Amino acid sequence: MITAYKRNDSINFKIKVMGIGGAGGNIVHKIFLNGLKCETIILNTDSQAISKQRASHLITIGKSTTKGGGAGADPDLGKKAAEESIHEILLRIQDTDLLILVAGLGNGTGSGASPVVAKYAKEKNILTVGVFTLPFEAEGRKDIALRAINEMEKYLNTMVIIDNNMISELASLDSSVGEAFAIVDNVVKNCVESIINIVQETSYVNLDFNDLKVLISRGGLGYFAKGVAEKPEDLDKAIESVVFNPLLTGVTINDVKGALLYIKSNGKLKMAHFDQILDKIRDHIPKNAPIKYGLQKEGDGKTGSYAEIYLIGATGKKTSENVLDKIANKRLNSRNFEIPPGVRKNKK
Repeated sequence: MITAYKRNDSINFKIKVMGIGGAGGNIVHKIFLNGLKCETIILNTDSQAISKQRASHLITIGKSTTKGGGAGADPDLGKKAAEESIHEILLRIQDTDLLILVAGLGNGTGSGASPVVAKYAKEKNILTVGVFTLPFEAEGRKDIALRAINEMEKYLNTMVIIDNNMISELASLDSSVGEAFAIVDNVVKNCVESIINIVQETSYVNLDFNDLKVLISRGGLGYFAKGVAEKPEDLDKAIESVVFNPLLTGVTINDVKGALLYIKSNGKLKMAHFDQILDKIRDHIPKNAPIKYGLQKEGDGKTGSYAEIYLIGATGKKTSENVLDKIANKRLNSRNFEIPPGVRKNKK
């Protein structure tokens, strides 16, 4: 069943995106530079690293604990740093409707501070989504990442886990390291962008904050995806990018128990193609899983693409070491996943 809901109010909900540690800070720095409609916050124990980043707010945490020198690979130091600076952190997340935590797990600040922030956000009844990256197998930091994930699952409404190990499966060996890592950055950015578009945009057919709240309050792992068709001929590829997101760990679109679908266009989207998007995505989601969709007002100048498709899915699926371990042996045909042609492993 696909249901359309209209929103008549014009309330702007407060969405804040917080990058924790080096990797999380780098991603949120890019989100800030991209001009997404959200407040951005970066937390780090490394005062030198944070001085090179930009966000709405930059907070060096644990100045007494780490002296601004970072937490290294010690999550206990990261935890102590966050606890030392918790009053400053709480000041920045007060009056927040939705908090999105972004961090790379496996080292000190991301793995140690993220559970502290998640715990306090839950105590303040803030709807919270975590978007985290797993370390490379060669780093030998997987146990640290798993402990942080298991701890945060008690506090977060929904969690998205992205595996850095899949970069080698998706990117060409001829691509630069920066281009390859940008694949992960884009997945995180798409997660944030999906939420912002669904909640903040006024459209012909709207999804509202309560739709989002009900969905992600299911808990467990989330499914987030974006597909872009620059022209009508690209539509099948855009849909494929939505139904196939190989960087997400432990979930596929077949696990979705409910979803929000949002479509933007440049004003030229044909009704036949609108139906095609709905029907093909519906085909990949279990029959008993409801979908609510939103449709941006066409021709308002907010996108130059023929169609942009955003999907947020809730699975209710809990994390476990068994789920996370499956990714290590995963081998994919990533031919149609939305990666720039110069970076794509299976170039066309």
